[in-house]
Amino acid sequence: MLTVMTEALDAPEGSHVRFRVTSRDTTDTTALLERQVVATGFRLAPIVQELSLEGMDSGRYGVVVDLLDADGMVLDSRREAFEITPRTAVVRPGVRGSWTEISPEIPGMVQLALGHQYLNLEQRDRARELLQASVAANPRMPPAREALAALLLEEDEVDEALELIAPMRQFMPDRYEMLVLLGEAHFKQRKYAEAKEAFAQAAGTRRLEPRLIRMRALSHAELGELDQAIALVERSLAANPNQSDLQELLRELQSR
Repeated sequence: MLTVMTEALDAPEGSHVRFRVTSRDTTDTTALLERQVVATGFRLAPIVQELSLEGMDSGRYGVVVDLLDADGMVLDSRREAFEITPRTAVVRPGVRGSWTEISPEIPGMVQLALGHQYLNLEQRDRARELLQASVAANPRMPPAREALAALLLEEDEVDEALELIAPMRQFMPDRYEMLVLLGEAHFKQRKYAEAKEAFAQAAGTRRLEPRLIRMRALSHAELGELDQAIALVERSLAANPNQSDLQELLRELQSR
């Protein structure tokens, strides 16, 4: 399987991205394999295309990505060489873009990277499959557990998310990513004391983003600690007044 990721930023209406596998000879444009996808739906996110290489002989090939307008004219094109070998594992894939290096010798790493890309494309079912595969391949890799747990929390599958992240606390008690997910899970369960404690510990290592400050403040409020809740929101607004959600929350708390 060849996985190609590209971007079509500000692609004109009606344009398509064409993926082609060709021979190594750059003068031979005959496509051995071709796929096309609409480009204009991906202006702010990468396009991921998987191309099956089943049945192709070992050797050197090229993958060509073309941006086509509505009339089929080529607006831009990129080509990269790759090789099919009898190996059963990739030594190291070529990567362009923000993922500067993916180490396939680390089990689950490639599935994790692809899972993030499918999340960017809002293809959540495929992302979930890949993240589950990443965790299964490497249960001790924290980013895989955290990425899958975050997806599960968004789907309100709180118990399943906790099964992934709760055991991590024993081995890495100060890990920010784990703590905020733990706090969010407890908040969704209305276990406000546990949520408050997890958010407080996370805030000791890194500044919380506004939605987490909101959950932390509401945890205090639900426990009857209204002054602490208001103080948390006021401190965040003092540092950055342009937080409309927290401004609204502050008014709500002050009116209680």
